[in-house]
Amino acid sequence: MPVIDFEPLAGIINIMSKFLLPLIGGLLASALAEGRPFTNTEGKTIEAEIAAATATTVTLKLRNGQKAKVKLDTLSAADQEFVKSWAANRVPRLRVTPKLVRSNRDDERYEGWFDEGRQTQVLSMSVEVENQDTRSPLSDAKLKYILVGRSVKNRNQYKILAVQSASLKLRAQESSNINFKTVKNSYDDAHYDKGGHKCVGYVLHIRRDSDDREVYSFGSTPILEKAIFNIVNLRTGDLTDENFIKAGPKKDGGSGDGIIVVE
Repeated sequence: MPVIDFEPLAGIINIMSKFLLPLIGGLLASALAEGRPFTNTEGKTIEAEIAAATATTVTLKLRNGQKAKVKLDTLSAADQEFVKSWAANRVPRLRVTPKLVRSNRDDERYEGWFDEGRQTQVLSMSVEVENQDTRSPLSDAKLKYILVGRSVKNRNQYKILAVQSASLKLRAQESSNINFKTVKNSYDDAHYDKGGHKCVGYVLHIRRDSDDREVYSFGSTPILEKAIFNIVNLRTGDLTDENFIKAGPKKDGGSGDGIIVVE
């Protein structure tokens, strides 16, 4: 049987512990509740995940499902730092309930048989946000509401009809109802000179200001859900391609183009 020389391996392990373990520790902290070994100051180790944490205690969920609350200072120094990182990065559990009320009507600014195809969409959004976490608050966050329209003339072109935002601060188990301004959007999809952008959906996005961390995101259609990363960085009036990449300052053209009112 061959003899294995462990000295080179020891050197490699030493390098890994010096340079890679801090990185791995950070990744574990960001993973929040994944199971890992916890060691106390007496050298005893258990496999568990964090269920809750305060400044002085941590509640560990064991592999058998039972929970145990222990004092933070009874854990090893590395585990104490892990718990602190977990608590600092914890995202509270939210329930977000949007309610979009929409209606279509003939554009009142036009009269006569020739203008019967001009339509106005009236869109009113309210959003209830509930912090369902029993311990962690949500502070210094911003809720962004983005209405997206699709060109009635060029089906590969989209437009950001309106972007509105509201500050959000919730204590544990607290809820808030946010009413955004009503948006009126006009377009014409009936004439040879048709134009404008018909609203096809919306995106909701919550980001925590303190660490610029995404807390919640939602797209009302599969296309918008897939493109949220691009959409949240756009502004009112931006024109995009079908992948929601911002295009140049073009106009859709047509008789119904560019009529948006926020009340």
